[in-house]
Amino acid sequence: MRKLGITFLCAFGMMFCKQGELTDGIVTELPIAHQSEGNLSLSQADIENKKPSVVDKSKVHLRSGDAVKPSGMDKKVKDERVQGKKDESRLEVDVDERLQVPRKTAREVCAEFEARVTKYKSKLVNERNQFDPRYYSLSIPFKKISPIFTAPEQQADIYAALGSDVAVIVSLERILNNLDLKEPVLYTYGDTKVAAHLFNLLLNISDYTRKLVNTHLSSTNLERIKTSKSVEDIIAINAFLEKFMQERDRVVKIIQDQITSLSLKDKGDMLDGLKKTIGLKSGSDREIQRASYSIIGMVARIAYLVK
Repeated sequence: MRKLGITFLCAFGMMFCKQGELTDGIVTELPIAHQSEGNLSLSQADIENKKPSVVDKSKVHLRSGDAVKPSGMDKKVKDERVQGKKDESRLEVDVDERLQVPRKTAREVCAEFEARVTKYKSKLVNERNQFDPRYYSLSIPFKKISPIFTAPEQQADIYAALGSDVAVIVSLERILNNLDLKEPVLYTYGDTKVAAHLFNLLLNISDYTRKLVNTHLSSTNLERIKTSKSVEDIIAINAFLEKFMQERDRVVKIIQDQITSLSLKDKGDMLDGLKKTIGLKSGSDREIQRASYSIIGMVARIAYLVK
């Protein structure tokens, strides 16, 4: 009986141990299962809390409505694109504006050029005719300066370079009569040389102006220009002619001012000032000399264009 009791107790103990093992297994496995779920939960949280990459970060910011700050290179590229679009727009506007301006035909350009030449020739003739020395009591010593200045044509050219202005011509007379003009004529020395140099500068203005309108822009040359020159060439010649007209008016005004101013000085200052303005004395502005040379230069440029 005691053996049976001991056997029962042993069997019961073994069953209890087995149940404990099973129970322990279940207990140990349940936390493992729970821990696995927890690991899954933590992994998901880690994924959600993980810092995104550069690409993902930009996507997150865009989704959240935050503005992405461009890098320096991106900003430069963007600025260049914006500027390019502006330039394209401006170019389109410029093209549209050019298209809206009607271009002149070759006939219109030639007609405008011929009209300007004719008008300028008439202006020069009228200026020349508005002064007739026979109606004035002048005593300009042309003969004392040089025989070449005694011809009426030469004298008319000198007057024309003064704008055919009576007051200025009288001022020139006052200057010349204050110079020591020796006889017989020695126009390469002393005051005579100064007067001769002044006359030559004045003659250059009239000579080259006449050469321009009577030779380079003669009727024959105008016909040749119309048939042999392009529209662009004629426009350029026309523009240069207009500039020449303006330059000649400026030159005449310079000479008038210089002559008028010098005539009011005493003899010594008058001669000294005259030498300076015609370029016979260093360290001066050479106003009349430069004015005369500017006419020569402009006529040479127009002659080059029309040949």
